[in-house]
Amino acid sequence: MDLRLLRYFQAVAAAGRITAAARDLGITQPALSIALAKLETQLGVVLFDRDHRGVHLTESGRRLLEVVTQAMALLEEGRQQLTGLENEPVGRFVLGCPSALGCYLLPGLLPGLLESFPRVELVVRAAPSTQIEEQVAARAMHFGLCTHPPQSADLIMLELFRDEVCVVGASTPAAARTPRPWGEVSAQLRRSTLLYSSIMPQALKIIEELSALNLAPARKLDCGDVHMVAEAALGGLGLAILPRRVAAHRHPTGLSPLHPRLPTVADTIRLIYRSDMHRTRAAELLSDALVTRARALGKAAPT
Repeated sequence: MDLRLLRYFQAVAAAGRITAAARDLGITQPALSIALAKLETQLGVVLFDRDHRGVHLTESGRRLLEVVTQAMALLEEGRQQLTGLENEPVGRFVLGCPSALGCYLLPGLLPGLLESFPRVELVVRAAPSTQIEEQVAARAMHFGLCTHPPQSADLIMLELFRDEVCVVGASTPAAARTPRPWGEVSAQLRRSTLLYSSIMPQALKIIEELSALNLAPARKLDCGDVHMVAEAALGGLGLAILPRRVAAHRHPTGLSPLHPRLPTVADTIRLIYRSDMHRTRAAELLSDALVTRARALGKAAPT
């Protein structure tokens, strides 16, 4: 139904005269009369009784006026809400984050964000980096925190901070500060179980490099989850391949890099989002805050 005709109808009902309503609307009286006739034809009812004193709503007209008044109020409310979405920090956003990254990053990242944007609903979804990239590209997530370079050309990626994936083992504080003899370390590696997560491409690369250096472990155990890798290594099950920040989280002297001569893989944590994402005021503020706060937290080097 043409909203213009309904607004004309409202104006005539309020003015009680077609001439006065036409003047208020800034159109001619004949044009308004034609519009009213068109509306009555579309609805199949008579909306006004007409006499020398003006026009009066029929029962059908009164009922339509009630409905139109409610509908126009809802439309105005919707318009105001949309304006708010564009110009105010309000809305719902989904943030993807690998669980291992989230455990040490989110506790420092989210409290300030939630306090700064009380009208923003933030949903956090845990997933591997590759899945997060797919979900952001498919618009199922608005933002993603990734630990590998995204491959999609549709994504914007902003570097937050850097980490390093390496072979770690349970250690004493003194051992964490002083490298052990290389022969002792290489022998330990060859006879140990090496824990890793196959969802980390960096871990697979380190395993390949260890084999090339004739340092293949006696057994490799894919634990799937990065947290399980860390906990199993702390429990004495074996050595582990982990990001240094994950190894240092909550157990700063419990897991440490095994030796500086062992292969490592540089790791960069990035914020990603679609290049064509609808940049509402809330989206802009949230992305800026995520970058600023994550970079500040990333300056704290792992122990």
